Amino acid sequence: SGLGFAFSELRPAGMRTKRSRGISSGPISFLEVYNQAFGVIKQQGRHGANMAIFRVDHPDIIDFINCKRVEGKIRNFNISVALTDEFMETVVNRPDDLWLAAWNGKKMKPHKVLRSKNGTVEGYEEVDITAKELFDIIVDAAWTNGEPGTFFIDAANRANPLPRFSDIKATNPCGEQPLGAYDVCNLGSINLAVLARDGEVNWDRLAFVT
Repeated sequence: SGLGFAFSELRPAGMRTKRSRGISSGPISFLEVYNQAFGVIKQQGRHGANMAIFRVDHPDIIDFINCKRVEGKIRNFNISVALTDEFMETVVNRPDDLWLAAWNGKKMKPHKVLRSKNGTVEGYEEVDITAKELFDIIVDAAWTNGEPGTFFIDAANRANPLPRFSDIKATNPCGEQPLGAYDVCNLGSINLAVLARDGEVNWDRLAFVT
């Protein structure tokens, strides 16, 4: 399969959950569970490739950027940071401004997720970080082992051909196709060589095949 997941729609780690009165384990813990599940699928002779998209204005953004720093970890997912117009404008024009994340409409500082040795979330610390410093962390992680990638989510939504159905939330694993909520990518190919003869394209046939 090839799936795209918008993990930044999940509650930040260490925050209270109302119904269970517990503490959220955060999006990265769910990413690890999904990764493990696709590892099981691969063991059965099938291949799973996935994309995890995470917004730069989510409180757990630093945790996400660093989740694949260890080579071989979360191997069944590509990961990309969804960069917003607001973030890029801040990086370019006001790089020394503190970057604020947001959750449920409330602005807050990005979080450093605190975990025990076995990985259990114990809480979080708020972090003072400028837009440029956060951008530098993204660049450094990408330089270290190739991830995360970047996805300009506001630009994608400006070009969204079907806005009445859904905003663009994620992409397929290699980023060829932006996807809305519960959308799928159906990739196909057209062999142009068989549609050309004597140096001319059979445009009618190309239109029919397309």
